[in-house]
Amino acid sequence: MYACINRVQGLMSISDILGLFRRTLQVYIANISTITKIALSIFIPAQIITAIAVKCLPGFQGIFSEIWDEFKHRNDDSFEPVSIEYRAEFFFFLIVYYLGYLLYCFATVAMIKIASDTQAGGEDTTFMGAIGAAMLCYPQVFLAGCLVVDVSALGSLLFIIPGIFLVVSFWLTKPVIVIEGTGIFLGMKRSWEITSGYRWDLLKILAVYLTTYVLIFFIFHLLLVLLSAPTFLRLMLGFSIPIICLDPIVCILQTVVYFHLTERHEHDILAAEEPLMSLDEPGEIM
Repeated sequence: MYACINRVQGLMSISDILGLFRRTLQVYIANISTITKIALSIFIPAQIITAIAVKCLPGFQGIFSEIWDEFKHRNDDSFEPVSIEYRAEFFFFLIVYYLGYLLYCFATVAMIKIASDTQAGGEDTTFMGAIGAAMLCYPQVFLAGCLVVDVSALGSLLFIIPGIFLVVSFWLTKPVIVIEGTGIFLGMKRSWEITSGYRWDLLKILAVYLTTYVLIFFIFHLLLVLLSAPTFLRLMLGFSIPIICLDPIVCILQTVVYFHLTERHEHDILAAEEPLMSLDEPGEIM
């Protein structure tokens, strides 16, 4: 599949990384019909729910700003923090937000299933087949996603670099759970193992993806602002269109990278065992 891959662990050439993106686009185009159905039926409703939470429940914004203001003045003895009133709207926002994220994880599982079947050389996954696969493990993916976000956020509070390191280390947790059928913690452990030695390369891949996302997001929002679109419409369409374009791609990219790094690790193990096997052959030992 990747005949010209640099086999030195931890080193990916530019052509290797471009090859991963090229393969991702191939999988995306090959399954564009099913992917569009999933994006329209699940990804977009998930984003609409989140947009409604942000627009209709403004109470949470003041709470976050007060927490941030208190954090900035934590070493200022003259600063008197105000008492934060956790209004019902804030907790309702969390419920609505996590409902949207649950739908997002459901769609993510379906996308990974499509990409993994294509990578394995099997038949194209149908819309109902992808939905059926998502029904089996989306709770584990949802809980793992929440845990990864919390752990990474905790690392970011200490310093930025630990948070980035944890994001990269656990980036393959979702495809591991879907493809290997593992649990939450074993999936995180496997992701840590698979990314070992390749975190710098994964950081490059994530940087390219995030840069592309920000550019599309900015351009589309700029067009909506120039067209004087209402705030709610900007929240809904401004996030939905980039999601339709790029969120399925990142799910496929994760799957492609999973197969790529798994293949690399298997090759490294075989390469390490070859000298030992040759010593065991008759006539080798004098």
